[in-house]
Amino acid sequence: RPNVLLLLMDDARTGEMFDMQRSLAWIQGDGRIYPNAMVSTPSCGPSRGSILSGRYAHNHQVTQQGAVIRFDESRSVQNELRNAGYHTAAVGKLINDWNILARPPHFENWALTGGGYDNAESVVEAMQTTAHYSTSFIGSQVNQYIDRFARYDGNPWFIYAGFTAPHLPEIPEPQYAKLKFPWHGNPATHEVDRTDKPAYIRHFNHTQQAGAAERQAQLRTLRSVDDAIESIREKL
Repeated sequence: RPNVLLLLMDDARTGEMFDMQRSLAWIQGDGRIYPNAMVSTPSCGPSRGSILSGRYAHNHQVTQQGAVIRFDESRSVQNELRNAGYHTAAVGKLINDWNILARPPHFENWALTGGGYDNAESVVEAMQTTAHYSTSFIGSQVNQYIDRFARYDGNPWFIYAGFTAPHLPEIPEPQYAKLKFPWHGNPATHEVDRTDKPAYIRHFNHTQQAGAAERQAQLRTLRSVDDAIESIREKL
């Protein structure tokens, strides 16, 4: 039975993946790309509930960010695999409003972060600690669990790894803090007449310059995710 490694990024768009060349090469070379995949509920908590359950948000009930208490943990991939004899571990950001001191149901191991980048609040097996940089911490913890499970009884494993990047506050590692990613927008960013759009679009007032700055900050943090995933690939 195959081992299962689930890698998630927080608020990343497919158009930003060009910044993760080694990760892309690994997926494209040894895996499969789904360019026409769609997300039914593009919001953090509901999406994570769907990923872990295979169900729409209106079925798994995590319909808002803070609705994690509604999630039926017994109908989750971690429960199915744990019952099938898999070793299971959750690393990084699990789901919004989860108490990182608490072991997530059906995960025998956990090393979670509470968000952020530098000196991020973290917990490893109920022991509170501080991650110097959360992205590196997550990659390192995944590798430690891979080593641990390899020493066990030969049963397969499931590791969930949720990176904070490129979510706000988008703090890059020092070696990537000055990378430049020019961007000139797209047809939507240049549209002046928004009277035919929903209210939240009509009232949106960020400038293209602000959008370009935020995109650049996101891409800087994704370079560290590429480093972490490459270290996991080498470990495997």
